Amino acid sequence: MNVINRPRGGNFLYSTIEFGVMERAILACKKLGVDGVVIGLLTANSDIDVNRTRNLVELAAHMPVTFHRAFESMRFLKDALAMNE
Repeated sequence: MNVINRPRGGNFLYSTIEFGVMERAILACKKLGVDGVVIGLLTANSDIDVNRTRNLVELAAHMPVTFHRAFESMRFLKDALAMNE
């Protein structure tokens, strides 16, 4: 089972406090034996928040991580999808 990690509804621009909630949620998921987590973080410019996303992926170590709905809110979706090429 994959668990969605969103501290609130609405946009995908999270405060420092909300990001801390996301970090603690990933640690809790690991302790509970969750299969994977689902995240989505954007910057104020509607780009992928690469640094915070990387931090959460590293924290999730050994669990699959899926980047979700935040793609729908991005400025340049095509560029973001090409980031892994």
